[in-house]
Amino acid sequence: MEIPTPTHAALPTRSRRWRYLLLFIALVVVWQVVIALLPPTNHFLEDTSMSKKIAYAIGMPLLALLGVFCFQTAHATGLRQKADGKQQVLAQTEQSTAAQARTADDARQAFTLEVLGIGLSVPGMRDVTVWDAIEKTPRALVLSTDSKDYPSGAREKQLVLMKWEADAVEHAASWFVEKWSIPVLAAGPVSSDPKEKDYLNDAVSSSTLSSAGMHWHQVQTAGTLADDAPEALLTRAFDFFEQNPQAPAVILYASDTLSIRGYLQAPGKPDLITDGDFKKSDLFGAVAALVLVRRDRVDALRPYAIDATTGLPAKQAGPAPAHPFQPSPWLPKPWTTLQLEQFDALPTLGYLHRPQTVSTLDADKHPLPPKAKNEAFRQGWLDALRAMPPATKVKRVFYDVGAPDQGGRIVPLAQTLATETDLDALQAGQGYNLTTNLADTGAASPFVQIALGLYASYRHNDVSASVNIKRNDSASIILISPPLVKKAHPGGDPLGFGLAQ
Repeated sequence: MEIPTPTHAALPTRSRRWRYLLLFIALVVVWQVVIALLPPTNHFLEDTSMSKKIAYAIGMPLLALLGVFCFQTAHATGLRQKADGKQQVLAQTEQSTAAQARTADDARQAFTLEVLGIGLSVPGMRDVTVWDAIEKTPRALVLSTDSKDYPSGAREKQLVLMKWEADAVEHAASWFVEKWSIPVLAAGPVSSDPKEKDYLNDAVSSSTLSSAGMHWHQVQTAGTLADDAPEALLTRAFDFFEQNPQAPAVILYASDTLSIRGYLQAPGKPDLITDGDFKKSDLFGAVAALVLVRRDRVDALRPYAIDATTGLPAKQAGPAPAHPFQPSPWLPKPWTTLQLEQFDALPTLGYLHRPQTVSTLDADKHPLPPKAKNEAFRQGWLDALRAMPPATKVKRVFYDVGAPDQGGRIVPLAQTLATETDLDALQAGQGYNLTTNLADTGAASPFVQIALGLYASYRHNDVSASVNIKRNDSASIILISPPLVKKAHPGGDPLGFGLAQ
């Protein structure tokens, strides 16, 4: 029969028993020595019976041993209570830290950006008319395939694509603040020509502003992302505002056209734009521009406003600011009263909520199995909704599979919508696939989805979602909500004034 090995818990108990026995024997010996050393006149045991002598000889060491035992027990109890108290404090600290982290994460997730301008250009269509066409025929291509609707000359085709860019910027920002260098975050496709890797630094060029009639507007590049699926720039827009607490606004700009692709392709490749009638492969690309703001940043500027006519500090109804204006790279000087008036005239067109990124890779950078990918997507959807008011319902979702043969990319999204919402990603009027409606919008796809979501939510006063699923390593979910109050726009229709074709 195998003898069980003593556990670690039993060893200290056995060791303590031996210590107490040895201590008792030592106390008996010491006590006997004490008695033996007493003077004969003090031998109080001489006239006592044998039983009492034994009791005195053993009882006193026992009492001493009992005292030692009580002291050690009390000491050990105190140590345990102290340790328990430390553990309780540590547990409370960990709980408090976790709660603070959750609160900070919730606050960060709840950080929203207001949209004051939207510009969208696709082949033959502009602005909200794109959404109107998709809403009417949600399961079909809404772009014209009639060659009569497109120029045949290479030069004319180039000019049309340049006008796409000017129109998008004009419709988004022409009514925005003049004579202030608006920060621009620009996205576009990857360059195959190493010499042009920094081409996005001049994405919104002076010639584009001039073509848009924006002669008094100024821009400066705040960041770029050259990627064929550059939705990460949306997250960087939120990061930009967090890292630059004085910056009141930014233009989010994305452009991908045959002209840009031809410019970026490796030397020696054939031209992508040539003379000749329209062909279906010409249905490529889009340009989108959004003006994103934080009104609270502008409110902080008001006490420092400069009178636009005199150039002196404007008279303030309230008290003077507590400290002088602090210049920053994105705001080197205060706005004038005219600039504040231009800003205040613009209504809010909607709100963008912080993108929720879903990794579709495991810790070793391998693709997640289907079940795990579906669960990651579901959790990402719930995390995105966490920043919204309770019982918020998403009414429609925009996505882009990227190519007709990549329909499998929709599976995690479809599974999530089926389990967590009343939506069906494949149902007309609920799910909108850009590949179906607008052919190939290239690297501009994430921003086209945002623009369409803003149009739809503004029109129907509800919540839309833009879900980017073209990447193989991640997906992202952006919720879009309508303005709380709709106000008039100085240019007329806030969703597409002018509507240049």
